[in-house]
Amino acid sequence: MVGWKVGRWKPWERLFVASLTIYSVGLALWPWWFVARQETVVLAPSDSVVDYLFMSGFYLLFVAAVHRLTEHESHAPIRTYSAPIGRWPGWLAPVYLALVTIAAPHLVWFAATAPSTAETRFYLASAVVLVALLALRSWLGTLESSYLFRQSVTDRLTGLANLRAFQSAALGLVAGREDSVCLIAADIDGFRRMSELGGRHEADRLVGHVAEAITAVVRRRGTAYRFGDDDFVIVMGGIGPEEGAAVAGRLLSEVESSVRFGALAVSVSVGVACAPVHGTQAEEVLRKALSAREWARAAGGARVRVYDEAEGAHVLDPVDRLERIRKGEHLATVRALAAAVDARDPHAPDHSRLVAQIARDLAREIGFSEERAALVETAALLHDVGKLAVDDRLLKHPYPLAPSERERIEEHPVLGEQILRSASIDEVLPWVRHHHERWDGEGYPDGLAGEGIPIEARIIAIADAYEVMITGRPYQPALGHHAALRHVELEAGGQFDPSIASAFVRLMWHATPTQPRDVSRHRGRS
Repeated sequence: MVGWKVGRWKPWERLFVASLTIYSVGLALWPWWFVARQETVVLAPSDSVVDYLFMSGFYLLFVAAVHRLTEHESHAPIRTYSAPIGRWPGWLAPVYLALVTIAAPHLVWFAATAPSTAETRFYLASAVVLVALLALRSWLGTLESSYLFRQSVTDRLTGLANLRAFQSAALGLVAGREDSVCLIAADIDGFRRMSELGGRHEADRLVGHVAEAITAVVRRRGTAYRFGDDDFVIVMGGIGPEEGAAVAGRLLSEVESSVRFGALAVSVSVGVACAPVHGTQAEEVLRKALSAREWARAAGGARVRVYDEAEGAHVLDPVDRLERIRKGEHLATVRALAAAVDARDPHAPDHSRLVAQIARDLAREIGFSEERAALVETAALLHDVGKLAVDDRLLKHPYPLAPSERERIEEHPVLGEQILRSASIDEVLPWVRHHHERWDGEGYPDGLAGEGIPIEARIIAIADAYEVMITGRPYQPALGHHAALRHVELEAGGQFDPSIASAFVRLMWHATPTQPRDVSRHRGRS
């Protein structure tokens, strides 16, 4: 129950061991104490030592139990170990039980009728040993049953409760509760592709880290279950849809900040449904939480969706469902390509991700739908993928480039389009190709101007330029947040679309200023 390494025992475990030790000493002395009591009419205080031992043992056991129940550092369950009961012959247990049942009363009788004190003590000691062995076997059997039951309801990889545990507890999770309860369903975006790329060991590592993130967010406020490979469900009582969405948001942030696949930040899609708002039975609420999670994944992943009856009423037709599955499968490829680009410059590990976040928010600001904004985010993640085909020496050149070198750099939008043609995301190809075009027609690679530039490319252009300004370049110091926004205002109608530039400044002006990171001695050319 407490293990063999004394140095790892908690205070309550030390008290527990001390109580059992004291009680065991009293139990061992009891036969001799009994005989002495029979032979002595008046007992001295020293003759009651066994009573003192029993009472001390019980008292310490009570203190240990209270200490454990009030301990805040760790509420880990008591450790149990499998006993080798199952390896004993099947006939041994009933024969052993029968022998002890018959022998113990006879030994007590022999002790009571023995002609000498020595024989009395011998018979009593024998009876105590037999009873102790019976108790030991029962205790080992109880430990084995506890161990096997816990193994059956615990996921061995993560230590979370499993699907069987959820099914056993499902009846009482929602039905009959007076308070609200939320079910939060989450899975890892692109897990199948990452498993194929990294192998089973890497997949298990990812699942383990995501489980740790879930545990860190949930703590003692709820119970987390692992249903399958990357399928998690959290049950939290006393919260409604808004609080459930807030918890899901913290989970999303925790995973993105703490779990990585190589240089790639891992994300999750999360769905939330609550009782009694979305149902009164656990199965119904779970189904709706899973449905919300599928909508979050279909919208591009890395987001939280609360179940909406209007959306949930729709049943996707087979073609639409296949299309959403296809997009989900390509999500890991998109993020892996973006991570590969950023990994080439150790001083800009988050450039593509930051540009993607800014572009998505700007797309929303000018009225894009969630689905369209998600596509802009994908294109922004990939806007520099063509740099994979550009020489590292040019990207990290510490001085302004020569005209011939600059021409090589300016090929990266076209190279990016060519690389992405095999990724089955044709819709974003023009946006990647034209993200360096200028409103006044002085950009590259095709010299497009004004409305001839796809609006999505115009959005990415502003997001990219802003991120470059606040981080700097080898030949150019970083600007502050507001200074960068002033530059965007000045370039409206020249480098940038005036209306989008205005929306960007309006969106970002009161945002938390991003601290500039002057990497002018390290960064490569945009």
